[in-house]
Amino acid sequence: MNNKKGDVGKYALVAELLKKDIIVCLPVSDGTRFDLICGSKPFKRLQIKEMFTEKRGAHILLNYSQNSRGKLRSIKKVYSKDYIDFLVGYVREDGTFYIIPIEELKGRRSIVIWHNSKPKIKAHQRGWNHIHNRFDLLA
Repeated sequence: MNNKKGDVGKYALVAELLKKDIIVCLPVSDGTRFDLICGSKPFKRLQIKEMFTEKRGAHILLNYSQNSRGKLRSIKKVYSKDYIDFLVGYVREDGTFYIIPIEELKGRRSIVIWHNSKPKIKAHQRGWNHIHNRFDLLA
């Protein structure tokens, strides 16, 4: 994802958190492993990712950072609790946020969230409604 796309999700989340009187701190440089810190002690480290919607109606959230290493190689590293506390998926089309404690991802590289449709694959029927716009987790 390019920085412009990522910034849209990040600042949409910042606006929502500020509306809910949740403290937000942004890093000065882009070199941090999280996009922002929020809440009160203990502060929560958040990584925000824009989700994409596939043609069957599922929202896909990728749980890794991608670093370029030369022209032909890139390294994909899964986020862990050593670096962030929550992965936040942002759906630009409807302004939805999925706020996921990093422990719930259990090292997965991606998750599929069926939004407004029924999953076609039985393995994807686990509901993620408990993380839909759960800003109380970040206070």
